[in-house]
Amino acid sequence: MGDETLPAVISRLYRVISHVDRRLAEAFSDVGLKHGEVDVLYALLAGGEDPQSPSRVAASLMCSTGAMTNRLDRLEKAGYLRRQHDTADRRSILLSITPAGRAALERAALARDAVEAEILPGLTMAERRQLTGLLRQVLVAFEPEGATEPAMAAASRTTP
Repeated sequence: MGDETLPAVISRLYRVISHVDRRLAEAFSDVGLKHGEVDVLYALLAGGEDPQSPSRVAASLMCSTGAMTNRLDRLEKAGYLRRQHDTADRRSILLSITPAGRAALERAALARDAVEAEILPGLTMAERRQLTGLLRQVLVAFEPEGATEPAMAAASRTTP
């Protein structure tokens, strides 16, 4: 017989993620954004000053091109990103975050920070570090680069 703890661990992971996703969705909605849109803005910020292709952003977020198009349309309409033709290849489109997008991302970061303060209420800082290490070990089995902090998480810690 297999490990009897595995179903309990997986069930609890799903439940925690469900609570976190719901709370983040509420927080981002309060600032007029959806979670996926915040992810796009963070990806653009993480890319630095250079405009990025939609396919590069979609790949970094593991997002379908259809979902990406909807996010980009909404963000462009709100004035949070700019689409422009690549000067090297006019068939290609490049994305860049606008000052309004940076301001929206800053509001989203404040909302996210408030939620993060609620996420692990019963854990000490030492326990949070231990949990981080344990989850990193699990991630390495799926993503060899999982041992390092994802670019999105690093970008989300910078001030937009």
